[in-house]
Formats: sequence, structure tokens, C-alpha cells
Amino acid sequence: MTEAGIVNDQKLTYRLGDVVRIKAGPFAGFPGKIEGINQSKSLLKVKVEIFGRVTPIKVTFSEAEKLEFQPPFPPSPPEN
Repeated sequence: MTEAGIVNDQKLTYRLGDVVRIKAGPFAGFPGKIEGINQSKSLLKVKVEIFGRVTPIKVTFSEAEKLEFQPPFPPSPPEN
């Protein structure tokens, strides 16, 4: 795993600390945080919570999708 922390894969940039969702395999649908990046093998080390315990798993770049968080509701207008 590298400390550089930036990987480009099909116009996506993965950085250490980014939150991703696993797209394939037994952990599909689980969100996790990127803890390591291996550019030469195209692998991400992602920590996911399973049954209340944090577990590191390795997935390929194509098996993860970066999550972009949106606020659940638009901000309220300021009161006068």
C-alpha cells in the first residue's frame, strides 16, 4: 500500500480517507473508508464495519465506488 494516496481510475480519484461503497463480492453494499492504496496491483484497502467490528478488506479499483455525500435536506433560508 502506498502513502501517496491519489489514484486515477476511469476519471475517478481515490484518496486515503475517502468513503467508498463496495460494488461486488461478499461485501457488496457495505460502505468503508480507504486506509491504503496499492497502485501497482490496482487494490484498495478498505475498512468496513461488519457485525460491530471494523474489518480491513482488499478490493480492486473497479469493485469500489466513491461516495459523494449530499445533505438530506436543502438548507433553511435565513430568518429575518
